[in-house]
Amino acid sequence: MLMVNVVIGIVAKLLSGLLADSYGRKKVMVAAQGISLLAYAVMTACNSPWFSIPQLTYCMLLVHTFCFGMFGPANSAMLIDVTTKQERKQVFSYIFWANSMSFAVGSLLGGLLFHKYLFWLFLSLSFGALLVFVIIALFIEESYQIIEKNGVKEHVNWWTRYRELLSDRIFIGFVLACTFLTSLDFQLTNYIALRFERVVDQQSFFGAEIDGTGIVGVLLSENTLIVVLSTLVVSRYFSKFKDKHVMLVGVLLVTLGFTVLSYTTNLTLLLLIMAIISLGEILIVPIRRSYMASIPPAHARSTYMAFHTLHFNGAQLIAYLFLLMSSILPSEVITIFILFLRQVCLAFFYLNRLSLKLKKVHLLLFIR
Repeated sequence: MLMVNVVIGIVAKLLSGLLADSYGRKKVMVAAQGISLLAYAVMTACNSPWFSIPQLTYCMLLVHTFCFGMFGPANSAMLIDVTTKQERKQVFSYIFWANSMSFAVGSLLGGLLFHKYLFWLFLSLSFGALLVFVIIALFIEESYQIIEKNGVKEHVNWWTRYRELLSDRIFIGFVLACTFLTSLDFQLTNYIALRFERVVDQQSFFGAEIDGTGIVGVLLSENTLIVVLSTLVVSRYFSKFKDKHVMLVGVLLVTLGFTVLSYTTNLTLLLLIMAIISLGEILIVPIRRSYMASIPPAHARSTYMAFHTLHFNGAQLIAYLFLLMSSILPSEVITIFILFLRQVCLAFFYLNRLSLKLKKVHLLLFIR
């Protein structure tokens, strides 16, 4: 079932990019949010006090997954359309903070309401989806002007567009770098979580005894709390430094942090390392997204953003591979592999920046 969910999400993302570049961002967003609203309404009815239909709930969950995948690339492309290069890093900092806050609040409310108040939970989600739909439909304007040739609107040739995308070495290199870097984040809930469950004994945490699974929960909560409380302040402070230096420091903090997490079991050290990883993420995310926004050409932004989101799926596959390797290899070897991933990340980011500089030099020479 989970695999079906993943496949539907991938198909929706790729389809969204092409449709948003053909018909406009807003149309795709309104259609996706409208269908998602209907899915929430059906799920609410299927989990009401009067009757319960779990099979239909699952089908509507798949519909919502498809709509969520459709919404994302169009939304990202519109954000790039309406912001300048100078504004994007700050904007992405706000979005990173808002996403983290939403995740924290949503997880808390979901955990409290799911078992006893599922109907009211779905009902509140339906009203939230309705509010978003109204805002998009009535208050957001289309940001993309469809290219016209001889008075006729040109639509995207799907094969040509993806061939153009796959031939963009700077973009593909950046996606690979993001894939390897994000795969480190997934280690915490995959290999590292399994390792903690196997080898960590009960440890005291503010008077309470927690096991390996509990430690993972504490680390995830710490990460969310630090991001929510520190993102805006840290981003503002580091904005006076060069992006390439901040990005390098962030990548080093994250990769070295996960290398230590994969080996140690001391709770105090784990808490310190997670704080370092959280700082690295705060430094990386706005710059990485701003850099990504500068790569795609205006006529293909949605398609590029859709393909870029697939790095999450690639990162999950790498994390699952590490999980399989952990059953036959000792933890020291897995740590070495994670350290190797760090070197790969740094190499890809460095080569990508070098390629972008060479591209700019060639463009200047051509103009002259």
